[in-house]
Amino acid sequence: MKLINSYSIQKKLRLTFLLLWSSSVVITTWVAFTLTDHVAGVSLDRILKDDALALASQVHWDGENPKFGVDIKTADSMIFDSLSTSHFSVITKAGEVIAGDFETKRLNINLTHPLSEPVFFDLSSMPNPMRVVGVTFQNVSKDRFVWVFVAEPQSKRTKISRELASAIFLPALCLTFIVVPLIFLGIRVGLEPANAISLAVSKRGIDDLSPIGLEQVPDELKGVIGHINDLLLRLQEAIAHERRFISDAAHQLRTPVAGIKLLSDDLARTYKADPAQAPDAEVLEQLQAVATRAAHLVKQLLNLARTDRSGQEEETHFALAEVLESVFIVWRDVIKLSGKHLNMSVLPMGLQGVSLRGNATLLGEAIGNLLDNAMRYGGDQIELTVQFDKELVNVKVFDNGVGLSEQEISNVMTPFWRGPGSHHVEGAGLGLSIASNVVRKMGGSIVIASRPSVLGTEVSIALPMQTTH
Repeated sequence: MKLINSYSIQKKLRLTFLLLWSSSVVITTWVAFTLTDHVAGVSLDRILKDDALALASQVHWDGENPKFGVDIKTADSMIFDSLSTSHFSVITKAGEVIAGDFETKRLNINLTHPLSEPVFFDLSSMPNPMRVVGVTFQNVSKDRFVWVFVAEPQSKRTKISRELASAIFLPALCLTFIVVPLIFLGIRVGLEPANAISLAVSKRGIDDLSPIGLEQVPDELKGVIGHINDLLLRLQEAIAHERRFISDAAHQLRTPVAGIKLLSDDLARTYKADPAQAPDAEVLEQLQAVATRAAHLVKQLLNLARTDRSGQEEETHFALAEVLESVFIVWRDVIKLSGKHLNMSVLPMGLQGVSLRGNATLLGEAIGNLLDNAMRYGGDQIELTVQFDKELVNVKVFDNGVGLSEQEISNVMTPFWRGPGSHHVEGAGLGLSIASNVVRKMGGSIVIASRPSVLGTEVSIALPMQTTH
Protein backbone atom coordinates (compact mmCIF):
# COMPACT_ATOMS: atom_id res chain seq x y z
CA MET A 1 0.00 0.00 0.00
CA LYS A 2 1.41 3.36 -1.04
CA LEU A 3 1.81 5.81 1.83
CA ILE A 4 0.70 9.40 1.30
CA ASN A 5 2.95 12.06 2.77
CA SER A 6 1.04 14.07 5.38
CA TYR A 7 1.05 17.83 5.05
CA SER A 8 -0.19 20.13 7.80
CA ILE A 9 -0.71 23.85 7.17
CA GLN A 10 -0.55 24.44 10.92
CA LYS A 11 2.86 22.76 11.15
CA LYS A 12 4.02 24.60 8.06
CA LEU A 13 3.00 27.95 9.54
CA ARG A 14 4.65 27.12 12.86
CA LEU A 15 7.90 26.07 11.21
CA THR A 16 7.85 29.15 8.99
CA PHE A 17 7.24 31.40 11.99
CA LEU A 18 10.03 29.76 14.02
CA LEU A 19 12.40 30.15 11.08
CA LEU A 20 11.49 33.82 10.68
CA TRP A 21 11.64 34.39 14.42
CA SER A 22 15.05 32.77 14.83
CA SER A 23 16.35 34.70 11.79
CA SER A 24 15.03 37.96 13.24
CA VAL A 25 16.64 37.16 16.61
CA VAL A 26 20.02 36.63 14.93
CA ILE A 27 19.68 39.81 12.86
CA THR A 28 18.41 41.80 15.84
CA THR A 29 21.30 40.59 17.98
CA TRP A 30 23.83 41.58 15.35
CA VAL A 31 22.19 44.98 14.84
CA ALA A 32 21.91 45.56 18.62
CA PHE A 33 25.59 44.84 19.25
CA THR A 34 26.67 46.82 16.20
CA LEU A 35 24.60 49.86 17.08
CA THR A 36 25.50 49.81 20.77
CA ASP A 37 29.20 49.56 19.88
CA HIS A 38 28.81 52.61 17.68
CA VAL A 39 26.65 54.60 20.11
CA ALA A 40 28.82 53.73 23.09
CA GLY A 41 31.95 54.62 21.13
CA VAL A 42 30.58 58.02 20.06
CA SER A 43 29.38 58.86 23.59
CA LEU A 44 32.60 57.77 25.29
CA ASP A 45 34.70 59.64 22.72
CA ARG A 46 32.78 62.79 23.58
CA ILE A 47 33.44 62.25 27.30
CA LEU A 48 37.09 61.49 26.59
CA LYS A 49 37.38 64.72 24.58
CA ASP A 50 35.73 66.71 27.40
CA ASP A 51 38.26 65.25 29.85
CA ALA A 52 41.09 66.37 27.58
CA LEU A 53 39.60 69.87 27.25
CA ALA A 54 39.14 70.08 31.03
CA LEU A 55 42.81 69.28 31.56
CA ALA A 56 43.81 71.71 28.79
CA SER A 57 41.93 74.47 30.60
CA GLN A 58 44.39 74.06 33.50
CA VAL A 59 47.34 75.03 31.33
CA HIS A 60 48.49 78.69 31.57
CA TRP A 61 51.44 80.51 30.12
CA ASP A 62 54.30 82.04 32.00
CA GLY A 63 55.71 84.12 29.22
CA GLU A 64 56.59 81.60 26.57
CA ASN A 65 56.59 78.61 28.91
CA PRO A 66 53.44 76.56 29.54
CA LYS A 67 52.57 75.66 33.16
CA PHE A 68 50.08 73.00 34.39
CA GLY A 69 48.00 74.62 37.13
CA VAL A 70 47.00 71.58 39.21
CA ASP A 71 48.84 68.72 40.82
CA ILE A 72 48.69 65.15 39.55
CA LYS A 73 46.19 64.01 42.18
CA THR A 74 43.76 66.78 41.24
CA ALA A 75 44.27 66.08 37.53
CA ASP A 76 43.55 62.36 38.08
CA SER A 77 40.36 63.25 39.91
CA MET A 78 39.24 65.36 36.92
CA ILE A 79 39.40 62.33 34.62
CA PHE A 80 38.40 59.75 37.23
CA ASP A 81 36.26 56.80 36.03
CA SER A 82 35.05 54.02 38.31
CA LEU A 83 35.12 51.47 35.46
CA SER A 84 38.75 51.92 34.49
CA THR A 85 41.88 53.94 35.22
CA SER A 86 42.51 56.73 32.75
CA HIS A 87 45.91 58.22 31.94
CA PHE A 88 46.98 61.61 30.61
CA SER A 89 49.98 63.60 29.46
CA VAL A 90 50.57 67.27 28.78
CA ILE A 91 53.40 67.66 26.25
CA THR A 92 55.01 70.61 24.54
CA LYS A 93 55.59 70.67 20.81
CA ALA A 94 59.21 69.83 21.51
CA GLY A 95 58.12 66.59 23.20
CA GLU A 96 58.73 67.72 26.79
CA VAL A 97 56.25 66.17 29.29
CA ILE A 98 54.82 68.83 31.58
CA ALA A 99 52.47 66.54 33.51
CA GLY A 100 51.06 63.03 33.38
CA ASP A 101 52.36 59.52 32.94
CA PHE A 102 50.97 58.41 29.58
CA GLU A 103 53.61 57.27 27.09
CA THR A 104 52.99 58.87 23.69
CA LYS A 105 55.78 57.12 21.81
CA ARG A 106 53.33 54.70 20.22
CA LEU A 107 51.27 57.54 18.77
CA ASN A 108 51.92 58.23 15.10
CA ILE A 109 51.55 62.03 15.26
CA ASN A 110 53.65 65.09 14.47
CA LEU A 111 53.76 67.15 17.68
CA THR A 112 55.11 70.26 15.95
CA HIS A 113 51.83 71.05 14.16
CA PRO A 114 48.74 72.05 16.13
CA LEU A 115 45.26 70.76 15.17
CA SER A 116 42.00 72.64 15.23
CA GLU A 117 39.98 69.52 16.10
CA PRO A 118 40.62 66.66 18.55
CA VAL A 119 42.25 63.55 17.09
CA PHE A 120 41.55 59.98 18.26
CA PHE A 121 43.81 56.92 18.23
CA ASP A 122 43.34 53.20 18.86
CA LEU A 123 46.35 51.49 20.40
CA SER A 124 45.35 47.87 19.88
CA SER A 125 48.89 46.48 19.84
CA MET A 126 49.39 47.21 23.55
CA PRO A 127 48.86 44.48 26.18
CA ASN A 128 45.94 46.57 27.40
CA PRO A 129 44.41 48.21 24.25
CA MET A 130 43.72 51.90 24.75
CA ARG A 131 41.56 54.61 23.22
CA VAL A 132 43.40 57.96 23.08
CA VAL A 133 42.32 61.51 22.30
CA GLY A 134 44.69 64.38 21.65
CA VAL A 135 43.89 68.13 21.66
CA THR A 136 46.10 71.16 21.24
CA PHE A 137 45.93 74.21 23.53
CA GLN A 138 47.50 77.49 22.32
CA ASN A 139 48.46 80.65 24.15
CA VAL A 140 46.71 83.94 23.52
CA SER A 141 49.08 84.97 20.74
CA LYS A 142 48.73 81.46 19.27
CA ASP A 143 52.47 81.21 18.71
CA ARG A 144 52.87 78.62 21.44
CA PHE A 145 50.84 75.46 22.09
CA VAL A 146 50.85 72.20 24.05
CA TRP A 147 49.36 68.77 23.46
CA VAL A 148 46.99 67.20 25.98
CA PHE A 149 46.45 63.43 25.64
CA VAL A 150 43.94 61.38 27.62
CA ALA A 151 43.77 57.58 27.29
CA GLU A 152 41.40 54.98 28.69
CA PRO A 153 41.23 51.14 28.28
CA GLN A 154 39.04 49.88 25.47
CA SER A 155 37.69 47.17 27.79
CA LYS A 156 35.55 49.88 29.36
CA ARG A 157 33.87 50.55 26.02
CA THR A 158 33.34 46.83 25.36
CA LYS A 159 31.73 46.37 28.76
CA ILE A 160 29.39 49.34 28.35
CA SER A 161 28.35 48.34 24.80
CA ARG A 162 27.62 44.75 25.97
CA GLU A 163 25.55 46.06 28.84
CA LEU A 164 23.56 48.27 26.48
CA ALA A 165 23.05 45.43 24.00
CA SER A 166 21.91 43.11 26.78
CA ALA A 167 19.48 45.75 28.01
CA ILE A 168 17.94 45.83 24.53
CA PHE A 169 18.17 42.15 23.58
CA LEU A 170 17.39 40.24 26.76
CA PRO A 171 13.87 41.71 27.26
CA ALA A 172 13.07 40.87 23.63
CA LEU A 173 14.39 37.34 24.15
CA CYS A 174 12.31 36.93 27.30
CA LEU A 175 9.30 38.18 25.37
CA THR A 176 9.72 35.15 23.09
CA PHE A 177 8.33 32.86 25.78
CA ILE A 178 5.14 34.93 25.74
CA VAL A 179 4.84 35.85 22.07
CA VAL A 180 5.59 32.44 20.51
CA PRO A 181 2.88 30.52 22.43
CA LEU A 182 0.39 33.30 21.67
CA ILE A 183 1.20 33.18 17.96
CA PHE A 184 0.94 29.36 17.93
CA LEU A 185 -2.44 29.70 19.60
CA GLY A 186 -3.44 32.34 17.05
CA ILE A 187 -2.44 30.04 14.17
CA ARG A 188 -4.50 27.23 15.65
CA VAL A 189 -7.55 29.46 16.17
CA GLY A 190 -7.14 31.01 12.72
CA LEU A 191 -7.22 27.58 11.06
CA GLU A 192 -10.33 26.45 12.92
CA PRO A 193 -12.64 27.43 10.02
CA ALA A 194 -10.61 25.22 7.66
CA ASN A 195 -10.82 22.34 10.15
CA ALA A 196 -14.57 22.92 10.48
CA ILE A 197 -15.00 22.77 6.70
CA SER A 198 -12.93 19.58 6.52
CA LEU A 199 -15.03 17.99 9.29
CA ALA A 200 -18.29 19.01 7.61
CA VAL A 201 -17.20 17.52 4.28
CA SER A 202 -16.00 14.29 5.92
CA LYS A 203 -19.43 13.81 7.51
CA ARG A 204 -21.20 13.99 4.15
CA GLY A 205 -22.71 10.91 2.61
CA ILE A 206 -21.21 9.44 -0.54
CA ASP A 207 -24.15 10.67 -2.63
CA ASP A 208 -24.22 14.19 -1.19
CA LEU A 209 -22.76 16.38 -3.96
CA SER A 210 -24.47 19.60 -2.93
CA PRO A 211 -22.28 22.76 -2.93
CA ILE A 212 -20.43 23.74 0.24
CA GLY A 213 -21.87 26.87 1.84
CA LEU A 214 -19.62 29.95 1.73
CA GLU A 215 -21.19 31.78 4.70
CA GLN A 216 -18.59 30.70 7.29
CA VAL A 217 -15.69 30.30 4.88
CA PRO A 218 -12.75 32.76 5.28
CA ASP A 219 -11.95 34.96 2.30
CA GLU A 220 -8.64 33.11 1.77
CA LEU A 221 -10.50 29.81 1.25
CA LYS A 222 -13.47 31.05 -0.77
CA GLY A 223 -11.59 30.64 -4.05
CA VAL A 224 -10.68 27.02 -3.22
CA ILE A 225 -14.20 26.19 -2.00
CA GLY A 226 -15.64 27.87 -5.11
CA HIS A 227 -13.52 25.61 -7.34
CA ILE A 228 -14.56 22.59 -5.28
CA ASN A 229 -18.22 23.56 -5.73
CA ASP A 230 -17.62 23.81 -9.48
CA LEU A 231 -16.10 20.33 -9.42
CA LEU A 232 -19.08 19.02 -7.44
CA LEU A 233 -21.46 20.55 -9.98
CA ARG A 234 -19.57 18.99 -12.88
CA LEU A 235 -19.48 15.68 -11.02
CA GLN A 236 -23.26 15.88 -10.55
CA GLU A 237 -23.68 16.50 -14.27
CA ALA A 238 -21.29 13.64 -15.13
CA ILE A 239 -23.12 11.21 -12.84
CA ALA A 240 -26.48 12.31 -14.23
CA HIS A 241 -25.10 11.85 -17.75
CA GLU A 242 -23.83 8.37 -16.94
CA ARG A 243 -27.16 7.42 -15.43
CA ARG A 244 -29.00 8.68 -18.50
CA PHE A 245 -26.55 6.82 -20.70
CA ILE A 246 -27.06 3.56 -18.81
CA SER A 247 -30.85 4.01 -18.86
CA ASP A 248 -30.90 4.81 -22.59
CA ALA A 249 -28.49 1.99 -23.37
CA ALA A 250 -30.62 -0.50 -21.43
CA HIS A 251 -33.72 0.76 -23.24
CA GLN A 252 -32.06 0.47 -26.65
CA LEU A 253 -30.67 -3.01 -25.94
CA ARG A 254 -33.96 -4.30 -24.58
CA THR A 255 -35.58 -4.66 -28.04
CA PRO A 256 -32.82 -6.58 -29.87
CA VAL A 257 -32.10 -8.75 -26.84
CA ALA A 258 -35.80 -9.58 -26.53
CA GLY A 259 -35.92 -10.34 -30.28
CA ILE A 260 -32.89 -12.62 -30.03
CA LYS A 261 -34.48 -14.50 -27.11
CA LEU A 262 -37.84 -14.82 -28.89
CA LEU A 263 -36.30 -16.13 -32.10
CA SER A 264 -33.92 -18.49 -30.30
CA ASP A 265 -36.84 -19.84 -28.25
CA ASP A 266 -38.75 -20.45 -31.50
CA LEU A 267 -35.79 -22.36 -32.94
CA ALA A 268 -35.49 -24.36 -29.70
CA ARG A 269 -39.20 -25.32 -29.77
CA THR A 270 -38.95 -26.40 -33.41
CA TYR A 271 -35.86 -28.49 -32.72
CA LYS A 272 -37.45 -30.05 -29.64
CA ALA A 273 -40.60 -30.98 -31.61
CA ASP A 274 -38.68 -32.49 -34.52
CA PRO A 275 -34.88 -32.68 -34.24
CA ALA A 276 -34.60 -33.89 -37.82
CA GLN A 277 -36.42 -30.88 -39.21
CA ALA A 278 -34.19 -28.16 -40.71
CA PRO A 279 -34.28 -24.73 -39.00
CA ASP A 280 -36.70 -22.23 -40.49
CA ALA A 281 -34.71 -20.07 -42.93
CA GLU A 282 -36.88 -17.01 -42.29
CA VAL A 283 -36.36 -17.31 -38.51
CA LEU A 284 -32.60 -17.68 -38.99
CA GLU A 285 -32.54 -14.62 -41.24
CA GLN A 286 -34.45 -12.58 -38.66
CA LEU A 287 -32.17 -13.84 -35.88
CA GLN A 288 -29.11 -12.85 -37.87
CA ALA A 289 -30.55 -9.39 -38.56
CA VAL A 290 -31.43 -8.82 -34.90
CA ALA A 291 -28.02 -10.07 -33.73
CA THR A 292 -26.28 -7.79 -36.26
CA ARG A 293 -28.31 -4.84 -35.01
CA ALA A 294 -27.45 -5.70 -31.39
CA ALA A 295 -23.74 -6.01 -32.24
CA HIS A 296 -23.83 -2.65 -34.05
CA LEU A 297 -25.62 -1.04 -31.12
CA VAL A 298 -23.09 -2.42 -28.62
CA LYS A 299 -20.21 -1.14 -30.77
CA GLN A 300 -21.79 2.30 -30.97
CA LEU A 301 -22.39 2.36 -27.23
CA LEU A 302 -18.76 1.45 -26.56
CA ASN A 303 -17.59 4.16 -28.96
CA LEU A 304 -19.83 6.73 -27.28
CA ALA A 305 -18.53 5.76 -23.84
CA ARG A 306 -14.98 5.88 -25.15
CA THR A 307 -15.37 9.39 -26.55
CA ASP A 308 -17.03 10.55 -23.31
CA ARG A 309 -13.91 9.74 -21.27
CA SER A 310 -12.39 13.19 -21.53
CA GLY A 311 -8.60 13.31 -21.47
CA GLN A 312 -8.13 9.52 -21.21
CA GLU A 313 -7.41 8.84 -24.89
CA GLU A 314 -3.85 9.15 -26.13
CA GLU A 315 -3.35 12.07 -28.50
CA THR A 316 -0.78 12.00 -31.31
CA HIS A 317 0.03 13.87 -34.50
CA PHE A 318 -1.25 12.03 -37.56
CA ALA A 319 -1.62 12.67 -41.28
CA LEU A 320 -5.15 13.56 -42.36
CA ALA A 321 -4.59 11.97 -45.79
CA GLU A 322 -4.08 8.51 -44.26
CA VAL A 323 -7.29 8.71 -42.23
CA LEU A 324 -9.40 9.91 -45.18
CA GLU A 325 -7.89 7.31 -47.52
CA SER A 326 -8.69 4.41 -45.19
CA VAL A 327 -12.22 5.71 -44.54
CA PHE A 328 -12.90 6.23 -48.26
CA ILE A 329 -11.68 2.75 -49.24
CA VAL A 330 -13.89 1.05 -46.65
CA TRP A 331 -17.06 3.07 -47.22
CA ARG A 332 -16.82 3.34 -51.00
CA ASP A 333 -17.55 -0.39 -51.38
CA VAL A 334 -20.14 -0.43 -48.59
CA ILE A 335 -22.04 2.50 -50.11
CA LYS A 336 -21.76 0.96 -53.58
CA LEU A 337 -23.36 -2.27 -52.32
CA SER A 338 -26.27 -0.19 -51.00
CA GLY A 339 -26.92 1.14 -54.51
CA LYS A 340 -25.44 4.59 -53.87
CA HIS A 341 -22.28 6.38 -54.98
CA LEU A 342 -19.47 7.99 -52.94
CA ASN A 343 -17.13 10.61 -54.37
CA MET A 344 -14.20 12.39 -52.61
CA SER A 345 -12.66 15.72 -53.55
CA VAL A 346 -10.00 17.95 -51.97
CA LEU A 347 -10.08 21.75 -52.45
CA PRO A 348 -8.19 24.02 -53.02
CA MET A 349 -4.94 22.24 -52.05
CA GLY A 350 -3.88 18.65 -51.59
CA LEU A 351 -3.51 16.90 -48.26
CA GLN A 352 0.26 16.60 -48.51
CA GLY A 353 1.87 17.81 -45.26
CA VAL A 354 -1.44 18.40 -43.42
CA SER A 355 -1.49 16.86 -39.94
CA LEU A 356 -3.88 16.96 -36.99
CA ARG A 357 -3.52 16.27 -33.30
CA GLY A 358 -5.85 13.82 -31.60
CA ASN A 359 -6.90 10.19 -31.94
CA ALA A 360 -6.75 9.07 -35.58
CA THR A 361 -8.87 5.95 -34.97
CA LEU A 362 -11.70 7.88 -33.35
CA LEU A 363 -11.65 10.54 -36.09
CA GLY A 364 -11.91 7.79 -38.71
CA GLU A 365 -14.90 6.29 -36.88
CA ALA A 366 -16.51 9.73 -36.59
CA ILE A 367 -16.23 10.38 -40.35
CA GLY A 368 -17.43 6.83 -40.95
CA ASN A 369 -20.52 7.53 -38.85
CA LEU A 370 -21.29 10.58 -40.99
CA LEU A 371 -21.00 8.49 -44.15
CA ASP A 372 -23.12 5.76 -42.55
CA ASN A 373 -25.88 8.28 -41.76
CA ALA A 374 -25.72 9.69 -45.28
CA MET A 375 -26.02 6.17 -46.72
CA ARG A 376 -28.92 5.17 -44.45
CA TYR A 377 -30.97 8.37 -44.49
CA GLY A 378 -29.70 10.49 -47.41
CA GLY A 379 -29.86 10.51 -51.19
CA ASP A 380 -28.02 8.34 -53.72
CA GLN A 381 -25.14 10.78 -54.26
CA ILE A 382 -22.69 11.20 -51.35
CA GLU A 383 -19.65 13.46 -51.42
CA LEU A 384 -16.68 13.54 -49.05
CA THR A 385 -15.04 16.95 -49.47
CA VAL A 386 -11.97 18.52 -47.84
CA GLN A 387 -11.51 22.30 -47.88
CA PHE A 388 -9.08 24.65 -46.14
CA ASP A 389 -9.76 27.96 -44.43
CA LYS A 390 -6.69 29.67 -42.92
CA GLU A 391 -5.57 27.33 -40.09
CA LEU A 392 -8.66 25.11 -40.24
CA VAL A 393 -9.40 22.04 -42.32
CA ASN A 394 -13.06 21.34 -43.12
CA VAL A 395 -14.14 17.76 -43.74
CA LYS A 396 -17.65 17.76 -45.24
CA VAL A 397 -20.07 14.92 -45.91
CA PHE A 398 -22.90 15.85 -48.29
CA ASP A 399 -25.86 13.86 -49.59
CA ASN A 400 -28.63 14.94 -51.95
CA GLY A 401 -31.47 13.57 -49.82
CA VAL A 402 -34.67 15.28 -48.66
CA GLY A 403 -32.83 17.15 -45.93
CA LEU A 404 -33.64 17.93 -42.32
CA SER A 405 -35.92 20.47 -40.69
CA GLU A 406 -34.65 23.02 -38.16
CA GLN A 407 -36.22 21.00 -35.34
CA GLU A 408 -34.52 17.83 -36.53
CA ILE A 409 -31.14 19.61 -36.83
CA SER A 410 -31.43 20.83 -33.21
CA ASN A 411 -32.07 17.25 -31.98
CA VAL A 412 -29.94 15.20 -34.31
CA MET A 413 -26.84 15.16 -32.05
CA THR A 414 -28.77 14.00 -28.99
CA PRO A 415 -27.81 10.38 -28.12
CA PHE A 416 -30.40 7.78 -29.23
CA TRP A 417 -32.49 10.40 -31.06
CA ARG A 418 -33.88 9.29 -34.44
CA GLY A 419 -36.03 11.19 -36.87
CA PRO A 420 -39.74 10.42 -37.41
CA GLY A 421 -39.14 8.68 -40.73
CA SER A 422 -36.10 6.62 -39.69
CA HIS A 423 -37.72 3.85 -37.66
CA HIS A 424 -37.76 1.50 -40.67
CA VAL A 425 -33.96 1.96 -41.04
CA GLU A 426 -31.49 0.18 -38.78
CA GLY A 427 -29.56 2.44 -36.48
CA ALA A 428 -29.05 3.46 -32.84
CA GLY A 429 -29.08 7.26 -33.10
CA LEU A 430 -25.52 7.51 -31.79
CA GLY A 431 -23.45 8.29 -34.88
CA LEU A 432 -23.57 12.08 -34.69
CA SER A 433 -23.16 12.07 -30.89
CA ILE A 434 -19.94 10.09 -31.26
CA ALA A 435 -18.71 12.34 -34.07
CA SER A 436 -19.52 15.47 -32.02
CA ASN A 437 -17.56 14.19 -28.99
CA VAL A 438 -14.52 13.28 -31.10
CA VAL A 439 -14.46 16.66 -32.87
CA ARG A 440 -14.94 18.60 -29.64
CA LYS A 441 -12.00 16.84 -27.98
CA MET A 442 -9.79 17.71 -30.95
CA GLY A 443 -10.60 21.39 -30.49
CA GLY A 444 -12.92 21.53 -33.50
CA SER A 445 -16.59 22.07 -34.23
CA ILE A 446 -19.33 20.36 -36.20
CA VAL A 447 -22.07 22.15 -38.15
CA ILE A 448 -25.12 20.69 -39.92
CA ALA A 449 -26.77 22.51 -42.81
CA SER A 450 -29.76 21.42 -44.85
CA ARG A 451 -32.39 22.74 -47.23
CA PRO A 452 -32.87 25.41 -48.38
CA SER A 453 -29.23 26.56 -47.83
CA VAL A 454 -27.93 23.32 -49.42
CA LEU A 455 -29.69 20.90 -51.76
CA GLY A 456 -29.72 18.03 -49.27
CA THR A 457 -27.81 17.68 -46.00
CA GLU A 458 -24.22 18.71 -45.32
CA VAL A 459 -22.33 17.89 -42.13
CA SER A 460 -19.10 19.91 -41.80
CA ILE A 461 -16.27 19.14 -39.37
CA ALA A 462 -13.80 22.03 -38.75
CA LEU A 463 -10.49 21.02 -37.15
CA PRO A 464 -7.28 22.98 -36.38
CA MET A 465 -4.47 21.74 -38.58
CA GLN A 466 -0.70 21.78 -38.56
CA THR A 467 1.28 21.93 -41.79
CA THR A 468 4.58 20.08 -41.94
CA HIS A 469 5.97 21.45 -45.21
